[in-house]
Amino acid sequence: MNKSQLPFRIISWVTHPILIPAIACIALYQSGHYLQYIDPRIMRAVMLVVTTFSIILPLLIIPLLYNLYVIPNLKLQTKKSRIIVMTVMLAVYGLGLFLMMRYGFPTIIIQLFYAIIFTSILVLISQFLGKLNFHGAAWGGLVGFILFLSIHFQLDLRMLLVITFLLSGFSGMAVLKIKQCKSYEFYLAFLLGTTSMLLIMFFLN
Repeated sequence: MNKSQLPFRIISWVTHPILIPAIACIALYQSGHYLQYIDPRIMRAVMLVVTTFSIILPLLIIPLLYNLYVIPNLKLQTKKSRIIVMTVMLAVYGLGLFLMMRYGFPTIIIQLFYAIIFTSILVLISQFLGKLNFHGAAWGGLVGFILFLSIHFQLDLRMLLVITFLLSGFSGMAVLKIKQCKSYEFYLAFLLGTTSMLLIMFFLN
């Protein structure tokens, strides 16, 4: 690995798409939304389920796919590997959503996961047509979610939005520097994530 690319690889890992659902829940909890005032035990349960199904299980399953030679490497450079991993992620998100609905999780969290799944389906479909970047779609989705909270619930989230845009920029810079995608693939994915998240969240509300 080129040592000059190491800082950018670290940034791409720190801003990895699998972190976005958990970050979205943390942003929601800190936004001034009514969930901020519910029993902390409920929020801990929410974060446990979200973390398990968006971070822990993918971190276990994706290396397993590599060890079973289902995907050639962990960089997801081929269309086939991206489609396989995205399909697995959708299945994991779907299972997480099922459990949330079964155990009566807060409506806004369930709606968020519906939007995440819908956006993921669009990104999956895009892999048959091109190579939209996962980082771009994920961070675009987070921006869309914060915009929704700000508009729908009339919350002042300007600082949170600025921070999210900055992190999105760092994420985009990192994946471009390590040549994980082309610039237009990141920008289109970001636009797709933002638009689909906004549309689904407003539709569900």
